[in-house]
Amino acid sequence: MSIYTIVYDLNDQNTENLMQACAGSGKINNTDVISGVQFFHEADGANLDETFQEIASSISAIRITK
Repeated sequence: MSIYTIVYDLNDQNTENLMQACAGSGKINNTDVISGVQFFHEADGANLDETFQEIASSISAIRITK
């Protein structure tokens, strides 16, 4: 499981910390699953397109195996 979070134009450290804690982690059948850091902090829109492209590349690299 991968959870991506993007903080955009935010000046609230508590919310940013919460979003960062949510990114890349989760539970399946009460077992912790961590898929690496999936948190992005964009202060403005300058790098937002690059961020979405990085996420798209990461998702396209995922393989489902049986």
